[in-house]
Amino acid sequence: MKRLHRTYNFYVLLFSRIISELGSAMFTFSLSLFVLDTTGSALKYSFILTASIFTRVIANTIAGVIVDRFDKKALIIFAEFLNGFVLISLYVLFILNEMTWMIACVGSVLLSMCGSLLRVSIHSSIPTLLDELAANKANALFQSIGALVLIVGPLLAAVLYEWSTMAAVLLWSSLSYAASGLLLIGLTFPKRRQQLAKATVFAELKETMSYIRDYSFLSYFLKISSFMNFILYPMMILVLPYIVYQVLKVTGTELAVIQACWALGMIGGSLTMLRLPSTQGFIRRFFDLLMLQGVIIIGWSLAGISWLHSFGNDPIIVLYCGMVFMIGVLQMFVQIPLYTYFQFRIAEQYRGKVWGVANTLTDITAPLGIWVYGLLLEGVSWVWIPIVSGIVVTISSALFKSNRAMQRIDKEIERSKQAI
Repeated sequence: MKRLHRTYNFYVLLFSRIISELGSAMFTFSLSLFVLDTTGSALKYSFILTASIFTRVIANTIAGVIVDRFDKKALIIFAEFLNGFVLISLYVLFILNEMTWMIACVGSVLLSMCGSLLRVSIHSSIPTLLDELAANKANALFQSIGALVLIVGPLLAAVLYEWSTMAAVLLWSSLSYAASGLLLIGLTFPKRRQQLAKATVFAELKETMSYIRDYSFLSYFLKISSFMNFILYPMMILVLPYIVYQVLKVTGTELAVIQACWALGMIGGSLTMLRLPSTQGFIRRFFDLLMLQGVIIIGWSLAGISWLHSFGNDPIIVLYCGMVFMIGVLQMFVQIPLYTYFQFRIAEQYRGKVWGVANTLTDITAPLGIWVYGLLLEGVSWVWIPIVSGIVVTISSALFKSNRAMQRIDKEIERSKQAI
């Protein structure tokens, strides 16, 4: 019966994520069109994005405390239905011609808060809902879904937006959240004793930071992952489009194809993870996988070699598609094994708070990296940015990969096997 429940939970989570992620991607894309169409101001849209990011940074940490205090199933369902309520409210306001860019900003902020609660709740619930093998498959499929909606979501949103209006996207997205919430009602959680609330949120966060420091293996990877995210995320989101669009002078469609290859690479890497009985071996190759990404990023500077342009843009586009595809594959080889490993090793009473802290680090380092790299693109020759960034990633990964570090990883993995 327990195995049947876990199998059922697996498919409930899978289908709910497909529906919910698609609705989220459609709204995010159409929001940019709505703000630009109604105001013509990129600054106002950037304000909405900034407000959403800062909201996530704060909400992630608080969500972690809430998740560890209260019933996770109730929080997951509440977050999905609240997402739907926010969007149906925006839909009504749009129909009444009362929706302004500021109201859209408030809606986006509320969705960011709900998204933080939902993300932390699901990640911390995985060990309760699934066994480790199924969790590895679930994490791989979640990443595949996330990559796929990056392609499909904007396309569907663009069709609905042009065929109808923003109202169609809002209605569709709200219904997707509601449908996901209804599916999640079917999740089967084992009965757990309710955690007693601490005196204050700050007391729990302080205790969590002590736990992370004491769990040196976790702290070690959080620091490295944050550092790499600071470099790799803006390279993909900002530097790559700049090189391809501004330097190579490709069309918007060709740029979209190259960026789609990143998503396809993530899907390919995730599907590879599905076929493996265990992914812990990839943790041992963590630094090697990072070094390969560094080498590929150095290759982005090839656009600066003038004689390559004599062959035309097509071979160069194919080359960049291949490099971006491999980055996507390697990112999944890094992320999925670590996600699954720590989901089952973090103490249950700290799971929500630890994932909240991890998400906060991601949401801080990513935009910070974008701002820094934006300034670099304005101030230095673009060709040095992939070269120096790739060298930094490669050399730092090689330095991290000391005999002591590898012994530490092997010892931790062996100890975890014995514990299980």
